Amino acid sequence: MNSKLTSGLELKIPPVIIVALFAGLTILAGYNRWLMFRYPKVFDFWVIAPTVIGFIVALLGIIEFKKAQTTVDPTQPDKASKLVNSGVFKFTRNPMYLGMMLWSISIAFYAGSWLGFLSVVLCACYLTRYQILPEERIIEGLFKKDYVEYKNNVRRWI
Repeated sequence: MNSKLTSGLELKIPPVIIVALFAGLTILAGYNRWLMFRYPKVFDFWVIAPTVIGFIVALLGIIEFKKAQTTVDPTQPDKASKLVNSGVFKFTRNPMYLGMMLWSISIAFYAGSWLGFLSVVLCACYLTRYQILPEERIIEGLFKKDYVEYKNNVRRWI
């Protein structure tokens, strides 16, 4: 990895670990009765739907990377051999991160904690600053004009 392009926490901690840490905070917040909310059981949809949709979106992203035979390792974007802009990547530049954020939303509903939703926002901010933006700098350096055009046509999240 080119150290001139990254610094500090950028690309250092695998995103799945970051999401797991924030999910853990969400679950812990669910044990604090002052931070909890309750919703009718009919809303289990809000636990199941984001989990299933998040899994599908993330899996579709991984499949596209595998089809393109490029790296899936988020800590080494400089090893990308191809710009992937097909399949789910036509709708979001970050389907794996989007999938993880959907899982985080389902965990916040499951925990029943208002603080859990703050955790989702903070996690998304962390991922954007320390993972996505550095990835974008590196990928733009690799694929130049093609990536700039892709970036101008497809949103970062949704």
